[in-house]
Amino acid sequence: AFGNLIGSNIFNILGIIGVTALVTDIPVLEATLDFDVYWMLGISVLVLPFMIYRRQVRRIEGVILLALYITYIAFLII
Repeated sequence: AFGNLIGSNIFNILGIIGVTALVTDIPVLEATLDFDVYWMLGISVLVLPFMIYRRQVRRIEGVILLALYITYIAFLII
């Protein structure tokens, strides 16, 4: 599951955006860099210990990650 998640994210970032940038310029808003990048890095750092030490995410950690996702979506809407 984590391999699919990480592989999908890497492909979306490098593959899809790279091919799109070959076709046309992609404008990037500074607000996106100021907000989304920190969320992505923060969640990646949060999940990293689960993958390195235990190689599993327990139910409570899944609930925390889901709550963080809902919080992120709420911030995007507001």
